[in-house]
Amino acid sequence: MSESSQRDWRRAFLAALVLNVFLATALVALVALVYRSAGVWPFGGASSALHPGLTAAERDGLRGALRAAAPRIGPLLDEARSAREASRELLRAPVLDRVAVEAALARSREVEGRLKVEVDRAILGYAATLPPERRVLVGDTVRPGRRMLDSARIAPDPR
Repeated sequence: MSESSQRDWRRAFLAALVLNVFLATALVALVALVYRSAGVWPFGGASSALHPGLTAAERDGLRGALRAAAPRIGPLLDEARSAREASRELLRAPVLDRVAVEAALARSREVEGRLKVEVDRAILGYAATLPPERRVLVGDTVRPGRRMLDSARIAPDPR
């Protein structure tokens, strides 16, 4: 076989390999798109774990309600974060000022309480739009001890 024909075969092989990788990637992306749009994504994810039993439209509605409340919730999130950080800094100090740490922790609890009230108001506003049988599922997301804000991703709507 001549060197020219070997080079042509190598090029054809590489082109076929690139094409197959592209087609396999497109197939995986298509399957993922179909699963996600049907609301039956088999690998769960934060959203389905956070709101078990809710339809994709209901999860979107709940996220929308939280996004709408973001102007009230965002500053409270920042305040709660800084209150926790202040507590941490006081605890890291070489000399422990117990009174200051207790005051900082009390402020953190107070801010987090106000934050929870605002999140609950947003959820309640959304739940009021649902029929009673679907409202029960939203109620499951606000059970005691549930950390909604860790995975709700309250952020401005990208649209």
